[in-house]
Amino acid sequence: MRSGNAQTKPGDILRRGTGGLGDVLRRKPAQPNSNPNSRAPAAASAPNCQPAVEWMRILQKESPDIDFRVWNPRLLFPRSVNLFRDEHFVPLFGKPYGQTNDRERLEYFDGLQRGCPSQLQGPDQELFRNMTQILTQPFRANAGVYGWTEVTKEAIRRDSVAAWGKTTAESLGSTPATLAGLQSTAALEQKAQTDMALLWPREKNALLQAIQARGKTIA
Repeated sequence: MRSGNAQTKPGDILRRGTGGLGDVLRRKPAQPNSNPNSRAPAAASAPNCQPAVEWMRILQKESPDIDFRVWNPRLLFPRSVNLFRDEHFVPLFGKPYGQTNDRERLEYFDGLQRGCPSQLQGPDQELFRNMTQILTQPFRANAGVYGWTEVTKEAIRRDSVAAWGKTTAESLGSTPATLAGLQSTAALEQKAQTDMALLWPREKNALLQAIQARGKTIA
């Protein structure tokens, strides 16, 4: 990739760490490459890997039941796609995953893969190595189980469920202490058992406990 004085280098974007990649790209539109066959040079310096590592660590923390040294991508997808919910992805990338384009995702992830293996050490290095095997496709592919289309659809679906869970938890206090209220909490518990299974287990368990606690106060 050629860069003039007015163009931000991918390495600069990654090195900043505090600003979203999407924000920088929106401020400075990409200039057309006069040689479409040329390849982008490696970043001049190592990227800031820590934000990406902490983003990956969310999956590890939220999945104590999974050994990431041995994994099946198809079985892991329903859990790992939660990383691409707005709540987690926007702080890392600067905008929702569904609003990213191929170039942005590829430049970002290639920059990490070039610089982070040598920059990280110990547990962070092991985490990065394990997670990049799992998370490569959402940054590189458009189709397939881990492609942009499927990840976007499932991330939006989970954002909707998370919003429902939050609203439900906030409204439990107003559930009337009547038979109708008791029936309402029973219906909410059944819905939470199925719908909230898409989210982190912690989120599902927290809502179920809140619903059950409210049901006990009514009964």
